[in-house]
Amino acid sequence: MSHNPNLPDSSEQASGGNEKPRVDRVVVFLLISMFISFVVSVLDFVLLQMMTIQIHWFVIGLLLLAIGSVVKILPRKKLAEAGFGSALNTAYLQVVKGQKLVTDGFYKYIRHPIYSGDIMQKYGWVIMLSSLYGLVFVTIGLCGYLYRIRREEEMLVEAFGEEYKEYQRTTKKLIPYIY
Repeated sequence: MSHNPNLPDSSEQASGGNEKPRVDRVVVFLLISMFISFVVSVLDFVLLQMMTIQIHWFVIGLLLLAIGSVVKILPRKKLAEAGFGSALNTAYLQVVKGQKLVTDGFYKYIRHPIYSGDIMQKYGWVIMLSSLYGLVFVTIGLCGYLYRIRREEEMLVEAFGEEYKEYQRTTKKLIPYIY
């Protein structure tokens, strides 16, 4: 981890104001797509599949859900230790004074493990319920993650400069060794 002293302190946003973080439209989009995919998956399971559990899909989905939870929680704790103060603050796109660039733990292999874990959880839910319809909505939601990642990486390049660019060259975005 390295430290950048030129960043705003934790009460300030990267934009420099003392305002609370604004509502992020991408997060709203992700929450709506998650809600829709969950409701569609449950309706598909109850009404179309007549609540028939396909054990192999249920087990695969449950494993994905569990792994996604771990992949999501541990990096959030790392970010809190790196200067965010709390795991909740990691939900906002921001850089805070004293923030360190985290490059160990899950971050050694992928730049966005929290998003990877969240995506795994969402796919896990719809796979558990064997819902192709839910799968469609989760995949649509994936577009929101890709857009947010692009915005976040622009912000991190601005904050950490060449150090972050080097980190980008040595790690993948979401899937270790692949993407």
